[in-house]
Amino acid sequence: MASTAPAIPLQFLRSDAKFDVINWINALNLPQRFARKLLQDWGEAVGVQLDTTAYEMVSKGSIK
Repeated sequence: MASTAPAIPLQFLRSDAKFDVINWINALNLPQRFARKLLQDWGEAVGVQLDTTAYEMVSKGSIK
């Protein structure tokens, strides 16, 4: 599967934007597998290790 990193807005391409990225992904209402891939690509692009909890957040909906 091709990287979705080019689709990520520039303001989210920072390592401290994890929760902003999760909320943005959730607002897109993507199928779960696409949402998780987008999060994975973001993590790889900014050098952030993601845990299971982060992937669950994009699977279940937005966080506050």
